[in-house]
Amino acid sequence: CMHSISVEPTKDRNSSVINNSSIWTRRVAQPLSTIMHRINTSISVSLRNNTASSHLSLARHPLFASSIIKGGVGTQWYTTMFTLLKPLEVNTLSVRSYATSSNNNNNNQFVRHYDPYQDKYYQSPTRRFVTSLLVTAASIGVIYLTAKKFIAENMAENAMEAYFKKGDKDHALKYLGYALSVDPNNYKSLMNKAALLLREGNSDVAAQTFAKALTASKTEVESYWAHSALAEIYLVQGRLEDAYVHLKMMEKSPITAPPSPATTKHTHAQVDTNAANPIMLCAKMAVLAVLQSHDADAQKYMEQLRDNPDINAIKILPVIYAEYGLSLWDNGRYELAHRCFTKAVEIDPSPSNLINVAISYKQHAKDTKKFYEHLSKAEEILSKSSNESDKNNLYRVYQNLKRYWIDQNNNKTALQYMQKIEILQPKDSINLHDMGLIYRQMNRYKESSVSMEKAVKANPHSNKLLMELAICFALQGAKQQAITAAKQSGKEVEVWTYVSEYWEKNRNKRKAREALDELAKLE
Repeated sequence: CMHSISVEPTKDRNSSVINNSSIWTRRVAQPLSTIMHRINTSISVSLRNNTASSHLSLARHPLFASSIIKGGVGTQWYTTMFTLLKPLEVNTLSVRSYATSSNNNNNNQFVRHYDPYQDKYYQSPTRRFVTSLLVTAASIGVIYLTAKKFIAENMAENAMEAYFKKGDKDHALKYLGYALSVDPNNYKSLMNKAALLLREGNSDVAAQTFAKALTASKTEVESYWAHSALAEIYLVQGRLEDAYVHLKMMEKSPITAPPSPATTKHTHAQVDTNAANPIMLCAKMAVLAVLQSHDADAQKYMEQLRDNPDINAIKILPVIYAEYGLSLWDNGRYELAHRCFTKAVEIDPSPSNLINVAISYKQHAKDTKKFYEHLSKAEEILSKSSNESDKNNLYRVYQNLKRYWIDQNNNKTALQYMQKIEILQPKDSINLHDMGLIYRQMNRYKESSVSMEKAVKANPHSNKLLMELAICFALQGAKQQAITAAKQSGKEVEVWTYVSEYWEKNRNKRKAREALDELAKLE
């Protein structure tokens, strides 16, 4: 289109001949050039006076941000602009540098490059128009380049708000994708994305994203928190050496008490903020050194904890061991988790540590003897406690000991723990169901029915419990109640089939025949 327009100026300004070029000049080029020149001047003045930040408040508006990054079009457009028009890219950078040195008087070259209207070359209306158009694009680019950090962080904030308030993971990841399309190296966006991935259980990709955030970090504080996050992820993955390296980097950092990690307000909990505590960092170093058999380092850090003026410093170790053990256990690192639980009990044989190591002995080491020993110690401590907070641990102990005695075919002792559980949790339908089954095995049918009735009251929508109640009534001899419960369960055939087979095994032909008669009625 531009090639078809004459770029030569008219020879005589007073000529009455109006050619195509003069129409273009009067109606299009001059008015638009004037408008764009005013826009460019406004942006230049704003930047020169360091007031661009006030204009960039627009970047925090969701509509503006979404219009910039929708479908990646905005990013691609600006990328193409600065790739194809290298002089304008230099000009844009010059504008940015000029904004930070408003008192510099040696900017003649920059001013001439930014506002070339003083040059005779640009007196042609067409050239003036084209130049104004491109400079305007570059000026908008200045705003984009300066604002993209705010856009990215605003999108990241919206993403985490969508996730934590609405539970919309897909929408959150979409927002984060937009944010990173605007600024792929934005530290806060990367930290938020990694935190979300970690929360969703995708630790491998989360680790990669935290590593990108570490590369994108620009301050010691940002590096500190990225190292902290990577250390935690590598530890739960069983990569102890990698975790140890990042903790070492934190130890060498000149930051002694960094502020909260530079993520959004929704994701502070995703990064271990306790890592800012020098005592906590020292304790973690000691734990990892022990787990890797780095004896010299372990001794050094243990001495630092013992010599610390805070007398509670050394007490942090069993807490760290227990926390690491639980994290490793949840991630399938059972051998390392067992070592952590064992170390925690050696330092602090508290009920929670005893329970953790007991379960580890049973499920990982397959050592039921030590499983029972540690649970018995925990029961002894908890049964003497009057704290309400200890009741949950006591409940866990009773549950595990109940299961232990059932596996040992000791129904009498198992029943005793079921009765203890009923005192703590009278509406535990599973425990009441188990009690009913134990009473049935002991031929105590009436007590079996009572326990099953309690279980049904605790969970009235369970057809399985209604079926078991019908069986208990039938074995007790309460035929009408058995028929009613069987109908309610919708499993009448299963009830009377079980009852008939039960009496066949116990050589009671009369009762077995009665059950078969009820089955025949159904057919």
